[in-house]
Amino acid sequence: MTLTHGPELDPEFAEGIRAICEEHIVFNKVLGLKLTHLGGDVATARIDMRDDLVGHFQYNRLHGGVISAVLDALGGIVCMNGIGV
Repeated sequence: MTLTHGPELDPEFAEGIRAICEEHIVFNKVLGLKLTHLGGDVATARIDMRDDLVGHFQYNRLHGGVISAVLDALGGIVCMNGIGV
């Protein structure tokens, strides 16, 4: 994970945010959510496409619920970052 935008976060705080997001929030674990960048005002993440995340079988599109859950998680992470800056 790299710090790329906004004020630099304390590394221990950033690691705590990553651990909460990736290891302690069970639904994020189910989705396979992994933080890729973390800064004071931005967080980016990725998930690997899997068959069980498909919402439209014919087009092999990611389910809208997965997309909204990831956006919700990232919004929460940015808020927690704001507290820690």
